[in-house]
Amino acid sequence: MNTSSNYYLRITTNHLNQVNNMRVIFFAFTILALASCKDPVPGCTNRNAENYNVAAEEDDGTCSFRGGAVFYHDTQTGQQLLNNGVTNVRLFVDGTFMDSMSPNVGFSFVPTCDNVDAMIMSNFGIGNSPLKTFQYQIKDQDNNVLSSGTFEIRGNECTAVKYPY
Repeated sequence: MNTSSNYYLRITTNHLNQVNNMRVIFFAFTILALASCKDPVPGCTNRNAENYNVAAEEDDGTCSFRGGAVFYHDTQTGQQLLNNGVTNVRLFVDGTFMDSMSPNVGFSFVPTCDNVDAMIMSNFGIGNSPLKTFQYQIKDQDNNVLSSGTFEIRGNECTAVKYPY
């Protein structure tokens, strides 16, 4: 009985490549595991907000909104205003003067928030809510109330208000 035996371990380049491939796979899984543990990027995630952050993954409540409104009357209302001696039409929102227009101007279409012939409140900050309700009054040159009501502004939108008379 021969008690001394020699054993050989044969490692080929194929075996070394397999070990290296296993190391690369282990390293890749480790990186993926660590990357998935990161905190989400906070910020404003509402696309209609003025401070929308495309990189934000979690809304942190910091969104702020702006919107606009345009007030107008049609040609028939304009003629009624002129017949009643109105020479100036003024817009008040929540008690604050915003704009004025001539009763001579009447619209046969819905004007946009950049139409200088209508009464506009453009790029108006509405806070951290995407929708805000306001009170309006339309007054003449003598401060007589011609019309009143409520309207809403939505973030990044223009609200058209055809006021009744």
